[in-house]
Amino acid sequence: MTLRITDTVIMSDHATAFAWPAADGSGAWIVAGKPGRLFTRDQAIAEVTAAEQRASGHLSEWDAELGEAVLTARLLPAPHDA
Repeated sequence: MTLRITDTVIMSDHATAFAWPAADGSGAWIVAGKPGRLFTRDQAIAEVTAAEQRASGHLSEWDAELGEAVLTARLLPAPHDA
């Protein structure tokens, strides 16, 4: 699995996942399949990498750990002002 990363595209050679820079020149990136959300370049690379892993049929430890962290965060009581 290989990612192609340039100034104009981040794409996988094994998945349909890809990202491109936002037209406003802000440095933000748009990831296909994630409408209405802007990503940093590093976040876009991570999203395309994760999509490539899922497309290959491998649920990586990284995905599993991320899912567990999100679940844990949702189960923690909300902080309150003291």
